[in-house]
Amino acid sequence: LSSDGDGVAGHRRQNMRYAGVFSFGDSLTDTGMVPRVAAGPASRPPYGETFFRRPTGRASDGRLVLDFIGPVRFLAPKL
Repeated sequence: LSSDGDGVAGHRRQNMRYAGVFSFGDSLTDTGMVPRVAAGPASRPPYGETFFRRPTGRASDGRLVLDFIGPVRFLAPKL
């Protein structure tokens, strides 16, 4: 592919809007197991506490790569 500064191979870049991003759980986007499954240590804090100091219902207590990509310009953040 070649680029002419306006996009790829002569196509002008347009404002594109996307409804969502699908992630199929690789090591950069997978939040792990669901803490409701087991009653062990994984079901206790820090699960439910986040970087933003509010519960999200996911097993990660911090942000993931998709949390940075989503709000860039073309997507609203979703949980």
